[in-house]
Amino acid sequence: EAVRDKVDAAMRALDPELGPHVAPVLWQLGALEARDPFLRADAPSRRQRGFEANFRLIGAAARRQPFVLVIGNLQWVDPDAEDSLKLFANGLTPSTLVVVTYRPEYDDGWLAGTDALRLHLQPLAADRAGELLDALLGPHDELLPLKRLLMERAGGNPFFLEESVHDLVQG
Repeated sequence: EAVRDKVDAAMRALDPELGPHVAPVLWQLGALEARDPFLRADAPSRRQRGFEANFRLIGAAARRQPFVLVIGNLQWVDPDAEDSLKLFANGLTPSTLVVVTYRPEYDDGWLAGTDALRLHLQPLAADRAGELLDALLGPHDELLPLKRLLMERAGGNPFFLEESVHDLVQG
């Protein structure tokens, strides 16, 4: 109940027009009351309303102060989320910066209709990839076989290198 009250108050204080979007946000937080009418909607509708609530909340915050949204690994986004992101990207405030990362095989053609600036990163040279791995793992000689394997598999992509190291540490 405390979470519901705080989220409701914070969203309405940010923008009174966010009232209809409180339930989808609470649902995403796992704090929505079991008897809330929002739960009667079918799963795709709940998801869509959740995406819309997120973007409206971001938009309200961005109208008050500069806002940066970072979305990593866009290549894994599902079609519903991608459609929502497309709508969101076309309605950004001038003080909103959205940074997305994605693998080269991701079709980013939808960005052509936005004010997006695409920065394509070239693969790191072996010495630069080694420097990155030294920074992430340390410069220990016993890690050289692992670093070579990571460099070979990542093909010089710094995001893949970082992701791989993260997965190793978490695993």
